[in-house]
Amino acid sequence: MRKIAITLIFARFLFLSAAAEEKDSIIYWYGVYGAANYNVHYADFQKLGDFPNCCPKFESGSGAGFALGGLFEIPLARDILLGARLGYSSLNALLTKNEIIGNYPVIRGGDTLIEYVETEHSLRSYLGEFGFEPYVDYKFFGFLNSYVGFRISYLATGKFDQKETIVKPEDVVFTDGRIVRNDYEGKEIPNKSSILAFGIFGLGYEAPVGKDLFIVPELRYLLPLNDISDENWKASSWQFGASLKTPVYPKREIWIKDTIIIRDTNAVASYDIKRTKIVLRNREVSKTVVKEGEVIKELSTIKEIYDKFVPKTAKFKVKLIAYGVRKDGTKEKNPVIVVEETETEEGFPLLPYVFFKAGSADLRETDMVLLDAAAARKFDEKKLSWDAMKIYANLLNVVGYR
Repeated sequence: MRKIAITLIFARFLFLSAAAEEKDSIIYWYGVYGAANYNVHYADFQKLGDFPNCCPKFESGSGAGFALGGLFEIPLARDILLGARLGYSSLNALLTKNEIIGNYPVIRGGDTLIEYVETEHSLRSYLGEFGFEPYVDYKFFGFLNSYVGFRISYLATGKFDQKETIVKPEDVVFTDGRIVRNDYEGKEIPNKSSILAFGIFGLGYEAPVGKDLFIVPELRYLLPLNDISDENWKASSWQFGASLKTPVYPKREIWIKDTIIIRDTNAVASYDIKRTKIVLRNREVSKTVVKEGEVIKELSTIKEIYDKFVPKTAKFKVKLIAYGVRKDGTKEKNPVIVVEETETEEGFPLLPYVFFKAGSADLRETDMVLLDAAAARKFDEKKLSWDAMKIYANLLNVVGYR
């Protein structure tokens, strides 16, 4: 038995260690809660508003109710959570007070008598509130929760029933023929408070019930901080329940990367190199990403083309073939080259006239080129330009030269 206990403690320790490491990465918790309420009311009043009541004083009472709602928690540190709850809670209770009335007129068997009568004054309240509850949760040993906070509630329902009932003797009635008086049902509590405030204290035990699902049995106490109405009347509550919550972790993405390399090599023989060499001619990279839930697959494809240059031994061989090309572009083997030489001789007749201006015999006013003695000795008719007009202008020089 002792070995079994030690084994269980060791297993629990391992679980807590693993859970602690897991919870370090939690972003927040969310869930729901529910509880059975045992409500305890404390009072010090004789009646409510203008409703008649002969009770000496209501002092205390109790009742049952329930609570339910949602919760949200954010980790502040390793074992500290900042939480908030929003939900509904019923704070119903029954307040009673017994009283002995001496020398009171009652009816027994149709006769009016004066007797001692014991009556019970009862006041049943129906309280329903919607509240917001911020709190701090400190975890002992990683699994025992302790809550401290406060609750601010809106009192949505605040009604009551009251009556005074004869308890003893059993065979008497009031003078109106009934055993009850001052009875009212479903009445609104006069001057009820719209807002109720409570201090919150509690304990809980956190246990896993599935993957990322935890149940926390809880015992919580609501300490009243203000009255239900303008009377001295407070409602506290013990809540026995549980919360069911689940953590939310950071988004986890699993990347699977794979690379496919496709290589192609072209062999190239070259006379310009002495050693074999490989040169990367082209490289292309493409990626495809496919997401399947939390798994992301990334496939990279690399295509490479290489040129492998291999030395090639050269042998010098020359073969010369001559072709003739005709004017029409056709080729002819063994062409015959024909060389033609053409001599051209052109003659210019000398016009045997010299034209003077009308009424003038001055040779200088003609188009004739007149040379002095030195220039005339250097004149050569073969050097004249092949231009008929220029040759005519040197008519006298040509004649003189000849």
